[in-house]
Amino acid sequence: KNAAGYFQTWCYNDASMLQPLRGQMKKITCAELGGGCDLSFFAESFEEAAKQSQEHAMQMFKLRDKAHLDAAEKMKTLMSSPREMDNWMEDRRAYFNNLIAER
Repeated sequence: KNAAGYFQTWCYNDASMLQPLRGQMKKITCAELGGGCDLSFFAESFEEAAKQSQEHAMQMFKLRDKAHLDAAEKMKTLMSSPREMDNWMEDRRAYFNNLIAER
């Protein structure tokens, strides 16, 4: 289990429920997507990983998790500049696209 209490060999599905890892997917962490922990997300696309990250962030926000609240403040600052946010998103998308699929 990680700090948030989730097994890192599992991932969120669209309903925000944990499900066993399926197929070959890329792994990216909450922290690598600007979040506050090392929870791993498994996805075939950047958009899918971003969606999982957003769902996780909302859950952590509801729990008032300090690390995630701090990360949200950093993201809020980043979002104040559309150009910086676009650059950050493109950087994260390129990072994800260059990851090697998990086996």
